Amino acid sequence: MKNFLGKIYKYRRFTILLYFPIYMIWFLWLEKRDTEYAYMYCKLDDYIPFNEYFIIPYMLWFVFIVISLLLMGLNPTRFKIYKKEYPLYNYFRSQDEKDFDRCVISLMLGMTICLIIYTIFPNAQALRPDELSYNNIFVKAVAKLYMGDTSTNVCPSIHTYNSIVVTYALWTSKSTNNGGVRVENVIKFISLLLCIMICLSTMFLKQHSAVDVFFAIVLWIIIYFIVYFPSRLSEWKSKKSNN
Repeated sequence: MKNFLGKIYKYRRFTILLYFPIYMIWFLWLEKRDTEYAYMYCKLDDYIPFNEYFIIPYMLWFVFIVISLLLMGLNPTRFKIYKKEYPLYNYFRSQDEKDFDRCVISLMLGMTICLIIYTIFPNAQALRPDELSYNNIFVKAVAKLYMGDTSTNVCPSIHTYNSIVVTYALWTSKSTNNGGVRVENVIKFISLLLCIMICLSTMFLKQHSAVDVFFAIVLWIIIYFIVYFPSRLSEWKSKKSNN
């Protein structure tokens, strides 16, 4: 039994792969169920125009999340192609498993809370344009997005929440801060820029109301105090006692 639990702990990084199908089954059920919805809206939504070019950062969300998790969850220094003189060597070598663990816990916990909210408080938005009157590759991409993703189950915005979680994890990761100034600055700049653009894209594509984005931020603050704050407080007390 002890060996079994030890193996579970050793390979805990793969729990997110086990969580994903559970999340998808639950989410798809929510998308297909027949129920009444509360519609999310605020006055700010009227001042945000539809802009099809935001489909680019919106779709980059998938790449952003996956690559960020790989950066925190893998250790490529085991491979011979990573040599000490490469700037990224120190980044990968200095990885802290706790950074990845906290990030994954935050993602799974927040996404589960979102699903629970969607289940007990069905919500939707009616902000999408009635028709896409002009034609280009970006409009076509948005049209396909609309076809594949309903305007229900929107508050809080999972796109926004996950982007904030991953960006914070990258900014505070010991890997990021030990990878050298150049690597650190590049990773932080790209992650912050992507996070901002992804959050904006949810509103400019009329996928979400500003209300959805606001409550995603509120959810992140709550999860921060659950997952990150205890360790941050412990570190602060340790530094204070050493001084």
